[in-house]
Amino acid sequence: MNDEDRPASARSTVEDQIARVKAECNQQIIEGEVECYKLRINQLTNEKDDLLKT
Repeated sequence: MNDEDRPASARSTVEDQIARVKAECNQQIIEGEVECYKLRINQLTNEKDDLLKT
């Protein structure tokens, strides 16, 4: 079934679902990057603390 064969409302629903899934994926990517940065900050803080102890 081609996109042109679908009624406009079905096309809109499919496009809405695609947009929602893309937004969810982007949000998960951003959340994953934030977690990576948090871990890196913790690692660097621990390294800094270790260096300050010596």
